[in-house]
Amino acid sequence: MKDIFHFKKFSLKQSSSLLKVGTDAVLLGAYIDCKDAKHILDIGTGTGIIALALAQKSEAIIHALDINSEACKLANENFQNSNWSNRLTIFCQAVQNFETDIKYDIIVSNPPYFSAGNASPNKGKAIAKHDNELKLSDLLLNIKRLLNKNGLAYLIFPALQHDSFIQECENAELFVSKKLFIIPKKGKQANRIIFELSHQFSICENSHLTIENNFRHDYSEEYKELTKDYYLKF
Repeated sequence: MKDIFHFKKFSLKQSSSLLKVGTDAVLLGAYIDCKDAKHILDIGTGTGIIALALAQKSEAIIHALDINSEACKLANENFQNSNWSNRLTIFCQAVQNFETDIKYDIIVSNPPYFSAGNASPNKGKAIAKHDNELKLSDLLLNIKRLLNKNGLAYLIFPALQHDSFIQECENAELFVSKKLFIIPKKGKQANRIIFELSHQFSICENSHLTIENNFRHDYSEEYKELTKDYYLKF
């Protein structure tokens, strides 16, 4: 069964067997400054939300990867129905097997972050949520392989896995240049972090974003400002 989620400048067909539009993906797409990028790679695109969000605010050629055939079909449909179909291409294959002469200015991924274990019985959702098919170490090594020497990579990850994420980056010889700590509600601890990675070392810049104030759906001004180009409600 399919449904449609409408943003201000594009719409996203979704499927009950795949992950729906979530805050993580919207935040990641909204956060990235890609106006000068020429080539962008979205690893694990799902239904294409991040690729479309970046297409909206850039002139870049965008390649999107996914190993789930249903996700690839839906992403392609969403790309073709957008205003940027000539710049968006889906590749239905794993990043480990992806070969190209292009070195990307920006690489983005909303990766699976649950370790193998009690995976969802729904295969599409299990692939999207669990790292059985793509370990973080493999993802980072392939980001290093495909990233332009001056390029930037962006990933969103659970705050509780901060230390292990940093260690995996060190193992892959990638440096964290920025961290955005995402706080779900005022007074709570951060539950997600957007990491900016590069080939070069720099002093890491830390910032924070609170999504909701004291009540549900009482969104902070900073969250509304960040996502106002996408959500109809803002």
